[in-house]
Amino acid sequence: QRVVPVLPVKAGLTAVVGLQFACVKDTVEAWYSLASPSGHSFGELIHVVVQPAIKQPVPLVSLIEGVSPAPLKVREGEVKRVGWHLANPSAVAWPEDTAFKLIYNTPGWENVPHTVELGPVSAGGTIHVVRHCLRAFIHSNLHPCIRS
Repeated sequence: QRVVPVLPVKAGLTAVVGLQFACVKDTVEAWYSLASPSGHSFGELIHVVVQPAIKQPVPLVSLIEGVSPAPLKVREGEVKRVGWHLANPSAVAWPEDTAFKLIYNTPGWENVPHTVELGPVSAGGTIHVVRHCLRAFIHSNLHPCIRS
């Protein structure tokens, strides 16, 4: 038996009582009634059935392999192609707006698009993503390698 305190309410008004059940592992069924301070029940019985939340599967991604070696060696003015083989090991398809973001750690690449649109991939499916890099402009002869 559990007592939930309720503030007094004048005749003709409605009392709103909030009940919160956290981390329910099995279905819980409960009956509540209002009671006077002396313990006498009155009013309608409240019947509550709480069921555990159903966990929804979430999309996952796994890198199978990178197509290009790292570090990627690029000469000034050269166009390179890089790619990745990605898998969806989850039980659900990727959403329509699935994309990944490239992070460049090289000065001068700020204007290169950072987002690669992937789109949906079915559960258990794979996708091969190829990206044609724009011409590389090396700003320092001391650092000829660009890391992907």
